[in-house]
Amino acid sequence: MMKPPAAGQRIKEHRYREAAVQLEKAVGAKNHRALALLYMKTGELEKAAGHWRHVQGEEEVRRLFDEEYALFVKAAEDYERARNLIRDKEYKQARVLLIDAVEQGGEWIHPEIYRALLLVCLKQKRIREAAKWAAQIPEHYMAHMPLNRAAGLVREALQTKRYTAYAAIAVVAVFSAGFAMNPAPSPPEVESTAAVEIVSSNESSLQQKAAALEAEVAELEGAIAEAEAAEKTLKTEKQDQEDLLTDAGYNIEDIAADAAWNTYEEGRSAFKSEAYVEAGERFTESLRYGSEYYFSDDAAFFLMEAHRRNRAFPEALDTAAAFLDEETKVYTASPYVDDVYLLEAEVFEEMGGMELAAARYEEVADRFPEEWTGKRAAAILQERGQGG
Repeated sequence: MMKPPAAGQRIKEHRYREAAVQLEKAVGAKNHRALALLYMKTGELEKAAGHWRHVQGEEEVRRLFDEEYALFVKAAEDYERARNLIRDKEYKQARVLLIDAVEQGGEWIHPEIYRALLLVCLKQKRIREAAKWAAQIPEHYMAHMPLNRAAGLVREALQTKRYTAYAAIAVVAVFSAGFAMNPAPSPPEVESTAAVEIVSSNESSLQQKAAALEAEVAELEGAIAEAEAAEKTLKTEKQDQEDLLTDAGYNIEDIAADAAWNTYEEGRSAFKSEAYVEAGERFTESLRYGSEYYFSDDAAFFLMEAHRRNRAFPEALDTAAAFLDEETKVYTASPYVDDVYLLEAEVFEEMGGMELAAARYEEVADRFPEEWTGKRAAAILQERGQGG
């Protein structure tokens, strides 16, 4: 008996973006109706509209899509107005606009709108309200990492009750990851983009379209089985290539180590040239080859520093968290540990989280009193009247 298609299982689990990726692998983006419905479920209506253009169907369903798309456009416009209010420190008005965007935006609210609402609530120390909105966010939206981090800030603020500290960094985070939505098109552009005919005449609701989607996915079992067979063939070919390399006297692990070293060196060169975006890309690539090499902790440290200099603060903090992870213990023996703690404090400070920065400076001064980092942290605290 053939096993059920991977995409169908992901749909049942509400993992719509993963299902779309699986379908694109299996049928090469040719099943436009299925992909359009999936992208509607992820809230990516721009992508959905692109697929609807290729589908034939009934006028009634086109009208339903246009109505939803109009709500999406209005929500995007409200979001832009809210961002301008945030820049002017009009947080109360921004919060009202964002709540309206969430409540009136239909089923397809973009993750960035939820994210901005959480952070503005944090800024106003409305922690319980932020937690309420976070609880209403669809689970599959948490694959959007900036939104996931914002929800994490809400949880931490609620657990630690350090509302002032989290309020200080919340407004910085509103702008730290950039805005992923495309500019809202004008009504004529909406008409031309979304002028589509979809599904069958007896479908009158989005719920019925979702049921039709599951039926269509079931029809793709053969195509997905072929894709899985092709993947198995690729693995066989890869093993054949590895066998050839081994026979020729090469070791796959040595090749990976060489690649990791070369990309690390490219990152150092770019870093010295102050090309920090390129440096971050090279260090990231080096770490993908493995984290066990003697230079891997250097790559991780300089990756964090490159993120800081690019003012990509959440990415810098994520890198620090991975570096200091006590469970994986990948870098806990590294001589860079104290440097990472100090750099983390500097990132908090640059984000405006002075309370978090002070706590980290105190930790560095206490744990590493004989190192230059500990002395540096103690000097900073002394200068600000926070030292012992």
